[in-house]
Amino acid sequence: MNEVIFSYRDSGLESLSPATFAGTLILVISLVLPVCYSVFRKDTGSLVLLWSLLFVYHAVSLINSFYTTTYGAGVDARAFYNHAVDIAFTGDFQFHFGAGSSIFENYLGALFSFFGPSVFLASELSVLAFTFSAVYLVKMAAITGLYDYRRWILFFFGSLPTMWLLSAVPMREAYQYLFFILTVYTAICMRQKKNVLFLPLILIFAVCMGLFHKGLVLFIVPLVLVLFLYSTGSALSGERNRRDAVLYRRFLFAAFSVVVIFAVIFVSQYPQFLNDTPKAVIKGEAFDYVEQYRVPSKESRATYGIDFRHDNPAALLGSVAKMQLYYFLYPFPWKIANFQDLYALLENSWRFFLILSSFFLVWKHRKTGDATYAMLLLLYFVNAFLWGLGTINYGTAIRHHLVPFWIIVLLGTPGIIEGARRLNALYASRLLRKSRGASAPENHARQSGITEHMSKGES
Repeated sequence: MNEVIFSYRDSGLESLSPATFAGTLILVISLVLPVCYSVFRKDTGSLVLLWSLLFVYHAVSLINSFYTTTYGAGVDARAFYNHAVDIAFTGDFQFHFGAGSSIFENYLGALFSFFGPSVFLASELSVLAFTFSAVYLVKMAAITGLYDYRRWILFFFGSLPTMWLLSAVPMREAYQYLFFILTVYTAICMRQKKNVLFLPLILIFAVCMGLFHKGLVLFIVPLVLVLFLYSTGSALSGERNRRDAVLYRRFLFAAFSVVVIFAVIFVSQYPQFLNDTPKAVIKGEAFDYVEQYRVPSKESRATYGIDFRHDNPAALLGSVAKMQLYYFLYPFPWKIANFQDLYALLENSWRFFLILSSFFLVWKHRKTGDATYAMLLLLYFVNAFLWGLGTINYGTAIRHHLVPFWIIVLLGTPGIIEGARRLNALYASRLLRKSRGASAPENHARQSGITEHMSKGES
């Protein structure tokens, strides 16, 4: 492909091209969208909070589009944009399942071929994806019993600096976590409403998620499996009509089996629609693929350089464990050399507290019979585990952490807020005791003076 190098900067707001007009229209839609949902119409506070967050996201979008490149919107965003422009000019559209960046570039290229190239349009589409994600995260809080914490959940989700820096530019992360949220939200609805019609939506959203990164193609299998077991699990066993529950479960299993069989037949007949990731898994070359995938990024300054060894079970377990440790915690405090390192350390620490709080919530509700919280936390670690296998750079790790970040925000926020409230109450009670203790001698002296004065008067 002969790449067309196009300026990674729009000409300016004063020249209202069709692409700029489309981007402006999407900006307006993102602001109006929350009003279309009752969870925001009934809660003005959440609506104002989301609008405040969107103000920051749109500001990043405008600055990156018309003035200067914002942090995190450099090499990758520029490459996605230039490839999309190239596709728009040449008409060389390609589709490969799990092609990752290729799908994203073709998606932008299709829009650019119609409206014209525009960083602003691409950026506003990412902001729109974030808006949908925020809306459905609040809706998920409502159906999972965490509605009382909705504003804090929304704030913690949208105010993370990495989130608004990478979700307001031409990057894929906003689409990845959007379809992840929609997949899980639909599965929870299917479990609660016991409606099999949600099953095709689960599969569609899961596939859409996989289209935006080759690593997420592998995640589709455990994701759909966990959600299938969850949606047909213990909730059905409590139905009054046990026979209907069994029939419903069997029907879902049959439908799921048909989809799996169809997928296997399709990929065996049309392997050209697969990229290297699923092909390596099907051929039994997953270990070799992981090892090769990790090599290109070893020259980066932020690399934590761990070799993937799989020559024996002990070496495999050791290297995988070390990969996960570094994926979650690197850079370590003694490795801090600049502000970027410090920020990564602070974000890792914040994520660590959210994970601990998520465990606390799962443990607290372990006897309720509802596996929703445990299912969500399981999906978080499965997703993080797969990312950890292919990530060797903490800068890339920060981006990958955004995809399942909403889970630990949803689960961890109640514990964080309740803990903060208890600490605040404890601090207030201590101040009250100190003030009472300080005033006690003064009151005693005043009372003694009154008593002495009364005694003199009587005499």
